[in-house]
Amino acid sequence: MSKEAFITVKDVTKVYGDVAVVDKVSFSINSGSVTTILGPNGAGKSTLAKMMMGLVSPTRGTISINKKTPHKMRTTIGYVPQSFVFNSKIPITVSEFMKLSLHIIGKHEREKDEVIKKRFKDVGLTNVMNKKLYQLSGGQLQRVLIARALLTDKTLLILDEPVAGIDIEGRKSIYELLKDLNKNHNMTIVIISHELDVVFSYSDQVLCINRRLLCHGKPQETLTEDVIKKIYGVHHHAHYHHHCSNHS
Repeated sequence: MSKEAFITVKDVTKVYGDVAVVDKVSFSINSGSVTTILGPNGAGKSTLAKMMMGLVSPTRGTISINKKTPHKMRTTIGYVPQSFVFNSKIPITVSEFMKLSLHIIGKHEREKDEVIKKRFKDVGLTNVMNKKLYQLSGGQLQRVLIARALLTDKTLLILDEPVAGIDIEGRKSIYELLKDLNKNHNMTIVIISHELDVVFSYSDQVLCINRRLLCHGKPQETLTEDVIKKIYGVHHHAHYHHHCSNHS
């Protein structure tokens, strides 16, 4: 028996000026799955993510999350942006940064400490509370941002290029963390990416997008040589040859 769709996207188009950056895209995502939205830079992936979060409205088409509009579900959606820019001259500690994020929720100091401690445990962070943000490694900062996205109870976590600028070992640990959050917290996770690495190892399904939906399904069945060529063009071998060899 198949799971009921948690996210449903029907004929969604987003037009800026006279350009359709997302064009007639339809798909569904099951609850408790890890889905990667894959495509080259400029393919409309981030715009699609913003529409799923209710930050941007589609020009045409509909999006529902748990049978509600994204706007009504926004408090249950955690988001980790593609880049996080802060002024390194401001000596804010990790603890202060997290408490500032909780300030708008109106929790008491003791409650804040308990929530932060629990979230840091969830993301495998230790001994960083008193560090300044600028002292963190790329992987540590990304874990802090994931913990921050989950400060209140979430059912959906969306991450835009979550391992950009992180070394190979750090990338692997971030993806392992996401898989753990998925399995042990029954969290539906959507990863926006242009890299194939994450798809085969960590995703239940892949959506291939280049303004339009090119493919949708299990990575091993969906990402054929022809599909990869459609996404990335004739020069894809230079970057993805080691993956393509898995497909005959």
